[in-house]
Amino acid sequence: MTEIWGVDPPDEPAATHGLPADGTGAEPGGRGRDQPACSPTGLATVGGRDGGVSARLARRSRVAAVTMLLAAGSCLLATMIRDWDPTSAVLAAVVVGGIIGFPPLWRRGGLWTAVTDSILPPGSGSPAVTGQPRPLSPRPAGSPLRRRFSALVVPLRARSGPTPGNGALIVHGRADAAAPAADEQIRVLAIGPGRPPIVAGTRLPASGRFLLLRERDGLVFVATTRLTDIW
Repeated sequence: MTEIWGVDPPDEPAATHGLPADGTGAEPGGRGRDQPACSPTGLATVGGRDGGVSARLARRSRVAAVTMLLAAGSCLLATMIRDWDPTSAVLAAVVVGGIIGFPPLWRRGGLWTAVTDSILPPGSGSPAVTGQPRPLSPRPAGSPLRRRFSALVVPLRARSGPTPGNGALIVHGRADAAAPAADEQIRVLAIGPGRPPIVAGTRLPASGRFLLLRERDGLVFVATTRLTDIW
């Protein structure tokens, strides 16, 4: 059976993929299941290919949502036990902001969790070619500070039709530091609010969140057009 994009055919036994009997995915002297999928026998889920980006975004979104809710609760308690004054007004504003901000952040965490567990739809995505990437926030020369996960701006040239992001997308930094290079063949898939969140087909929105599937090794890069996603 033909393999597409490195996704293992579901009707083939695991033994044909070189996995040991204990199911860990680790090979003698090789990388384990938690490493990026760089070959046709790699993991089929997005989380197994994206260098931990979708799981990291899900975790950060949920932590931020819970922190916001706890801060709102603390401020509400403080407002109730003190006399009304300008400080109470500020605390009340924090309460309102926390109540309003919690649901979208919690839903965003759920979206990224669903992306992590999603299977890449075979044959979908819009073909494109990458340009020369550049850092989103270049580090000043001599600066001792360095971001652990540095985002890149990656120009894209679609083979046909419009390109999302007006020809460029912001790509989240992977834990293994892998990144797109210039003149690479990729497929662009959109991330939607539905279930499953990976949108099949080649028609892409002008903005939003996307996956870039590198055709030569099956690695996935999580991209966006929104600066609010980079934090």
